[in-house]
Amino acid sequence: MNINKKNLAIYGLTLALSCITYGIIIGFYGFVYSNFEPWMLITIFIIPLYAFIPYTIFAVPLQILLRKKVKKFSVQYLLIYIVVALIALFLFSLASDPSYVLSEVKHVSFYYLSFVAAAVYWFWDSVFIKNQIK
Repeated sequence: MNINKKNLAIYGLTLALSCITYGIIIGFYGFVYSNFEPWMLITIFIIPLYAFIPYTIFAVPLQILLRKKVKKFSVQYLLIYIVVALIALFLFSLASDPSYVLSEVKHVSFYYLSFVAAAVYWFWDSVFIKNQIK
């Protein structure tokens, strides 16, 4: 598969919309979880910046790889994205605090963050599949 300007635009749009969507979902989750503290709404704007790096490192190359056999809203692709998101979150957690990562894996939020990240990227990837990548 060659990567031309049209493909790069689609990958970039998928990345941007995924970061924004992930930020909105996790930001509102934090807002509700914090008993509606207004200052928590700022995370809606911060989280997309943090999501950009792992999405770029892990999701975009995976998206390019999976685009060899195009399947729209494939559950198999969703499962692949979830596994990769779990690995990515584990590695980023390990890099930030190695002593805390094993206890973090025991929390539901670890899996929630991974699943939401994977589902959001999978959704936007599937929206833009419609024979646009050649």
